[in-house]
Amino acid sequence: MRHCYLMCRMTKTFGSTIADVIGKNHEAAGDRQGQPAKERIMDLKNNTVGIACGDFLPNVAMHVLKNITLGNSSG
Repeated sequence: MRHCYLMCRMTKTFGSTIADVIGKNHEAAGDRQGQPAKERIMDLKNNTVGIACGDFLPNVAMHVLKNITLGNSSG
């Protein structure tokens, strides 16, 4: 959930390209520190959902909550 929200806010502030690069760099740093593959996959999925929220939705908080409720976000 944190990744989803953070990516949504970064997308609103910096745009989707920059948010995506920051998210992927963050995951690469986690990989270098021994992050489990399952966590990386979950975080990248949440990043994608968050970027989509930031790109397309005016009411960010409500959409993030809806996605979490529907099971479209993990952790």
